[in-house]
Formats: sequence, C-alpha cells, structure tokens
Amino acid sequence: MNRLLALVLVVALAVITVGCATQTAQPPAVTPTPAAATPTPAAATPAPAAATPAPAAATPTPAAATPTPSTPAPAPSAPAPGPSLTPSPAPVAPAVATLTSTPQPAPQALIPHVFRLVETDGTELVLEEIPRRVVALSVNTAGVLASMGIMPVGMATTARAHHILRDVPQLGTPMSPNIERLRALRPDLVIANIVFKPSLAPIFRQHGLTAYFIDNQRYSDVIANLEMFGRAFFNNADHAQALIDHIRGRERVALAAARGRPQPRVLIIFGTPQAFMLSTQYSYVGEMVTMLGGRNVTEGMTVVRHAQTIPLSMENIIAFNPEIILRISHGSPEQVAQMFQREFTQNPVWGRLDAVRNNRVIDLPPVLFMSNPGLPMIDALEALARFMYP
Repeated sequence: MNRLLALVLVVALAVITVGCATQTAQPPAVTPTPAAATPTPAAATPAPAAATPAPAAATPTPAAATPTPSTPAPAPSAPAPGPSLTPSPAPVAPAVATLTSTPQPAPQALIPHVFRLVETDGTELVLEEIPRRVVALSVNTAGVLASMGIMPVGMATTARAHHILRDVPQLGTPMSPNIERLRALRPDLVIANIVFKPSLAPIFRQHGLTAYFIDNQRYSDVIANLEMFGRAFFNNADHAQALIDHIRGRERVALAAARGRPQPRVLIIFGTPQAFMLSTQYSYVGEMVTMLGGRNVTEGMTVVRHAQTIPLSMENIIAFNPEIILRISHGSPEQVAQMFQREFTQNPVWGRLDAVRNNRVIDLPPVLFMSNPGLPMIDALEALARFMYP
C-alpha cells in the first residue's frame, strides 16, 4: 500500500511538472495554474488516483514528450490572441494623443496668408500678399505702424513726427497729398483718413493706387487699429499685442483716479479760427471724459450718432452750468488761444458758470489733444485724469 501511495505521489509530481512546463510554453493554458499551485488537494484524493495506477504510470512518458515538439509551434502565436488583447489600449492611446496635440502644422504652413482690412463703412480690402511699401497719410498712423516694426515709405507733412520717422519722405497734407511724389514711392498700400475718402478715393483709383481709409479719430480707434494691423500684418501680431497690453496697464491706473469720485459736469470747446463748437461724447476728448466718469454737456442734447462736434449753444451751457471747461485749439493754436481769451474776457455770460468762478478752465496741450491721436492718446488720458481730479 505504501508503495502504491509513493507511486501515486511520483506520478502526481510528474503530472504537475509536465503541466508547469506546458503552461510555460503555452500562455493560453495559464488558467489551470491555481490548481497545480496547490498540490495538497491532489494528494488528498488517493482513491481515484489509485484506482487507475497503470494509466497514471503510463501517462508521464507521452506527457513529457509532448512539450518538446509543441513548444515551437504555439509560442509565436500565443501572445497575439491572448495577453496582447488586454493591454492593447495602453500603447494606442499615446499615439492618438500625440496626433491631436499637434493641429497639423504642415497643412497650415502651406496656406498663403491673405491681407485683410475692413473700413468702418464696411468696405473690405483683401490682398493676396502683405504690403511691404506702405504710405501713411497721417503722422499718428505712421507712428502706430513704426511702433509695430512697419516703417512707412512715405507720410503726410508734419512738424510733429516722432524722431523715428524723421527720414520718412513727407508728401503734403493728409487731405491733399502730392500725387506725383506719392506715385514715385511705388506704394503697395496707401492709408488715408476716412474723413477724406470722398475726395481722395477717386484720385487714388485714377492713378491705380491701392488705398485703405482708416478711422483713427478716437481713443478706442487706436486700440482697434492696433488689433487690426496686428492681424493683417501677420508677423507683427506680437508687437501689436505688447503695445495694447502696455496701454491697458496705464489706462487702468488713470481710470482709478475717478473711482469713487463725484461725476463732474464737463464742457469741451473745440476752437478753430472760424468758430467755436462743442465736442460731443463721440469725439477724441469727449470719449476720454466719459471714460473718466465725466458728464458731457452734449449728452443732454440731440446729437447725431458719431458726430464729433455740434454748434455751440450758450443757452444749453448756462442750463448745464459746467464745473470744468476744457478748451482745444485746432488749426492755428496760437490764434485760437487768443480768440478764447477775448471771448471769456468780453462775454460776461461765462463768468456766471461754476467752472469760471472756481478757476477750472483748462487749455489742453495741442500736442496731446489734437485730432488723430495715435499712440500718445494714453499720455492724453493720464493728463486728462490729472486735470479732472487734481
């Protein structure tokens, strides 16, 4: 009996050994391993094993021989259908993530950049190439372009040009440039003020000049034009955004001066050698007064939208009784300044106003407060904040 039990144990161990070898060679047979890993239950059932001693003893020979020829055949094929199915999503996911994280730069690089500008009246200018030779018939537009790294090849005649524009050829007044000198510069693009579009557009078409008419009369126009030029002049977007960020930072500081302060009543007089007019909330200075919390006398009047000036009305001025009077000298600053002095000295009506009685009549520096502001408009906003909130 002991010999029989010993023989059964030997056979069982041989079967387990062969099974382990078979499992190693054939991965799909991994599931039976838990039974083979616990030999105690197998030994606990000697009766059935002992009932068939002869076949059990004969089994090791073919079982042991089986792994040798079968090992080469299933080994290559076993990993493919078996274990590789479970971890397959892991290697696939990084490949997909890599593709989606790069938005196909090659096709985008092949798309040609189209130069596009839109005027405030809806007129659209589209060019297949970015202009390289630009004429700016406004000193302030020329300054905006130069600050972005786009040096104009020509500009309007002015004594207020920034020193970086000193070598740029000057072509006459913004409303009537010298066409022959302009054509000689062979510009790809001429930028002129939209105020002069009715007179200049036909002339430019007649001479085959590509033109864009810009609206740059107000503080907000400068920001909008920087954004527009940054998009259009493709390689200069970073320069434009840096300028905008700088302006916005200083703007926040200037506007903080008005925070929590009473809203002053403000009268803005726009003086020319021909007449005095009232600047509305749609004008350059009027927009900044509103930004700083001031109340413009024209806000209670009937004003056509976007009209920058309206006729002066003493009746409305007296009724409004401004606390601050801002005077702008345009055209011939010295002559207009003398006109202001005579008017306020000789007309006793002005003496009835709070602004005059409290000595709050301010002559705005022409260098900062003339039309077509350009980048110095942030300097003007800071100065206006000091005037309104000393």
